[in-house]
Amino acid sequence: MSIRNGTSFHHTINNRRRIFVGWMRVLVMIAVLVLLAIPGGAAYAEGNGETPADAAPVTTSETADEIQAEITDEKSAQPSINESSSNEGTTTDTDADTDAEVVASVVATPDADAEAESDPENVSLVSDLESEEPASDDGLELSVAVSNSVVDESLSTECKKIIVVEDSSGLDENDPCMKLANAEGTEVEIIIETEIIVDEKRRDDDIYNEEAEIEEGDAEAEESTSTVIVPDPYFFVGGVKHSYLPSGGDCQSAANCAVSTTPIQDALNAVTGGLTPDDDTIYIEGGHFTEFVHLNNFAGELTLQGGANGAATHLAGGVGLSNISGSVQLRDMNFDAGVSVISTSNLTITDSIFDAGLVLLNSQDIQLQNNQHNSGVIISGSSQVAVQDGTFNAGVIVSGSQDISLTNTQTNAALVMVASDVRVTGTEEDDQVEAELEDDASTLAVSGGGGLDTLKVKLTASQTTLADQEVTAGSSMVQFDESVESLSVEAPTAQLEIIEDITLVGELEVAAEEIKVSNDVGAERITLAATTEITQDAATRVSATQSVAYAAETITIAGEVRSEGDIELIAEDGITLDAGAVILAAGDLFINADSDGDGIGIFEQLPGAVIEAQLGDITIVAADVQIEDEINAPVGDVTLTTSTPDVVILLGEPGIGFEVSNAELVQLHPGGNLSLGDAAHTGQVLIGQFELQTAGFDLNIFGGDIGLGEISLAFGMALNLIALAGIFDRNGKGRNI
Repeated sequence: MSIRNGTSFHHTINNRRRIFVGWMRVLVMIAVLVLLAIPGGAAYAEGNGETPADAAPVTTSETADEIQAEITDEKSAQPSINESSSNEGTTTDTDADTDAEVVASVVATPDADAEAESDPENVSLVSDLESEEPASDDGLELSVAVSNSVVDESLSTECKKIIVVEDSSGLDENDPCMKLANAEGTEVEIIIETEIIVDEKRRDDDIYNEEAEIEEGDAEAEESTSTVIVPDPYFFVGGVKHSYLPSGGDCQSAANCAVSTTPIQDALNAVTGGLTPDDDTIYIEGGHFTEFVHLNNFAGELTLQGGANGAATHLAGGVGLSNISGSVQLRDMNFDAGVSVISTSNLTITDSIFDAGLVLLNSQDIQLQNNQHNSGVIISGSSQVAVQDGTFNAGVIVSGSQDISLTNTQTNAALVMVASDVRVTGTEEDDQVEAELEDDASTLAVSGGGGLDTLKVKLTASQTTLADQEVTAGSSMVQFDESVESLSVEAPTAQLEIIEDITLVGELEVAAEEIKVSNDVGAERITLAATTEITQDAATRVSATQSVAYAAETITIAGEVRSEGDIELIAEDGITLDAGAVILAAGDLFINADSDGDGIGIFEQLPGAVIEAQLGDITIVAADVQIEDEINAPVGDVTLTTSTPDVVILLGEPGIGFEVSNAELVQLHPGGNLSLGDAAHTGQVLIGQFELQTAGFDLNIFGGDIGLGEISLAFGMALNLIALAGIFDRNGKGRNI
């Protein structure tokens, strides 16, 4: 294995790659002779104990005790090797000391003066690290555990690599890259302690690298946490690799290699300049590229393949494609800056993430497949744009474009359409398509796919109609099929009319300036909201399995409103139930005819209008009431109260205020209690000739103070007067309570 500055793997302190290099065939005598040739080296080798003054600086990233303990632990599990040199037949005590493992630390320093002073033949063998102070040099540091070996420090500076061999017969003694020379039968373990770059390419000469034996267990964790990749855009021509490296790359050992600040653009320029890749593909390894990448006036076939080494390719400088008439594909990219496509055809972008905007301008035959868009997309003046298996987490604007399709695609933000034709097909999950259409001949067709799907459309036309699976807004149209379970239509300036029967499995929400219900509507939940009025024609039925809610300035109902749950009718200026109207709730019924509390909203129930809450309560809030038919709550309570708390309630006495006549009282049929006023009512209650002979419920009256007149109640009925100020006798016909 060679260790060289500026290649593919990056290891940090205490992330070790251990290499077992086998048996060495280098004579110990050669090593000793080289050692003795160093000025001052002989004295040091004899046990002087101090580093020669001209020796290279020595550092260590761990204490000597820690390093020696690691070496001792690791070596204890290996067979003990204690062989003599080739010149001696026995091992003496001195030899035993020589056989002891020696820890050497080598520092490659960029200091020009230190390099000038170093001799390529110098060797420094360090046996005691405890006395050494860590160097502050920022150069390359290696800690090497060696047995019976010598270390050439100066070569670390020149070559920045370690070469270990099995057979020294083919070595040139003057080769400046020879790092270790070991006696035959000696094991060497190299421990990389500090930051280095590892290149695992073989040399094509007599010196070759042994296969790396990476320890099991933490190997994958070491790769993932300590590896820095120098990204390499490359392609092959005639089987020959052409590489383009960013700044910091190393092309010393590679032909057809260039280093620049714009490696991707250089690769593109080479291809457009005449080099044709064997497979029409430029491979881009993972990394962050800050250059602006552009491809113009290209008529050939080309693929830019990101993530070529399994890591993410980030393009942070922007991408521009224009006037492309060939076939271009971009795959597995992370677009961190904007992408613009202008006057281009036959472009495919797949398996990519857009964290910045995408603009398609005057282009056609564009395929966007399995992409995630986290920023806005603009499609203008384009046609035949097909989005497949995508996700839009930000807005999409389609303007002046035709044949735009979104298939199996999640749209989690608004789709804005201007004079365009768009088809949307949802996924198998619960989808929501939110679209905005101008009154300019746009067409939107939506199919929900699987799951529970919702279509939300916002329209600007002044005239809008809602029919079975179709919404027409001026000259624009929205069509949807039965796979769309819920529909929401917002037309804030429109007069919207339901002109055909509509049936939805989910929810119907309609918001407009004015709403007219001319046909039947069925859904799980139905919500109609108008800024002016809601009118429902006779012989129409609005029915829901869960709830119905109307809200408007005024509400007029002549048809049926039915719900298996609750019904809520809220108006600012009055609610009218015409003859033939039926309001039937299985749950609660809440009616507020004066929601803004301005004293205008009156509740009117004309003869022939039926109101019933089968299993719930009925509450009616208004400035005043006109009750001319029955109000039934077979098991619940009935409450009539004022929309403002200080209004006077008049019972059996005409006047100005919230008046309930005896004729109206007999129309009220609660199964529980009847309440006139509520706990919030602070105005007076004035009772005149008050007669209530309907039995079966109790009567509660709420007020600030309550004045009693003549009261006649059915036998067994309880009267509860709740007065905040007091109760008084109005005309002597009553009595103080």
